[in-house]
Amino acid sequence: MSERTVHLDADPRDWRSRKIRIRAHRWYARVELDRDGYVDAVSSRGRAAELPAAYTDAVERVRAAAIDRLWYDGYPGDFTWSSGSRWVTLSVPYTKVEAAVEALRGAELDHDYSGLAALAGRLTLPVEDWLAPGERELLRGVDFHSPPAVFLRFLRGKARRSGLRLNGRATAGSVWVRPTLPAAEKQLREMFPEQYPGWLDRWSGHVESDDAPYRPWVGGRDQDLSQRATPVRFHLPRLSLNHDCRCGVQGQDGDGGREHADHHAAWALGVRVPKTSTGLVTWPW
Repeated sequence: MSERTVHLDADPRDWRSRKIRIRAHRWYARVELDRDGYVDAVSSRGRAAELPAAYTDAVERVRAAAIDRLWYDGYPGDFTWSSGSRWVTLSVPYTKVEAAVEALRGAELDHDYSGLAALAGRLTLPVEDWLAPGERELLRGVDFHSPPAVFLRFLRGKARRSGLRLNGRATAGSVWVRPTLPAAEKQLREMFPEQYPGWLDRWSGHVESDDAPYRPWVGGRDQDLSQRATPVRFHLPRLSLNHDCRCGVQGQDGDGGREHADHHAAWALGVRVPKTSTGLVTWPW
């Protein structure tokens, strides 16, 4: 995707015109509304050029949802943006570039913030559902689509910022989680409710149901990885040298059957067998 500019005013050559620039990065696209000249022109006429509170709130919701989405997709870095009324910057996935441009256009020209609200809704992840209390397995392709290790790293960060202990483990195609609330974090939220508006303790009194899934135990150094394993047994070949063999050898070999054994192993397995392996395979004749 190449860099491009979308002009919002009639005369794109006017230094006071507003424009939206789209720049491609490795993981995401940067959509930036340039109001610099417009703010200077409005301020010179004695008018306020600050963005309405509804405008900034809608932008913040889109920005937070887009950043979470990019971290969820595997982006490992950070983001930068400018504050104030001169530039409005959004870092969005490539699939949401056109929606971001139209949402900023509607907010800037028509004072219509529904496009920003809709974009935030499409980008918002079900983090509250993922961090719900209880032991459960989140399946890739059903509950999430990013690689399990990436998803677990993202979920650990969200749980840490929420004061939760995740107790998570990634497998080949899923992630096991059991979010819990430490006693110290619960006491902190109860002592300072103004710092945690809307906080709801769903974890302290949670009781696992009888049909809750059981997380397979991985164990540590004490785990017996050979438990119920079938030991490997090696058998010496039993060669019959008194008749023709199906492998093509006829008669009795003069070296005690060594040449016959090597030829039969290569014939039976389809590949040449190392000499040190002769005697480890049983032939059915």
